[in-house]
Amino acid sequence: MFGHIVSLTNTSRVLEDLHVLRGFGATGGGLDGYGVTRPALSEEDMRARRWLKNRMESAGLNGVQVDTSPA
Repeated sequence: MFGHIVSLTNTSRVLEDLHVLRGFGATGGGLDGYGVTRPALSEEDMRARRWLKNRMESAGLNGVQVDTSPA
């Protein structure tokens, strides 16, 4: 059903973007392991949202908005 979508996906680019995105709030490593700490609406979260918005706009998606208000 979704085979045609998967075949159009640039998996290398998706993985590269995920690696960049995990950099926002990355915990590093060591005893705590690898992970991301990015509480909602923190500076790291907002930077990640702005980065993602820019990536979407670069891909031609128009009208992308970033929600900056607490729920």
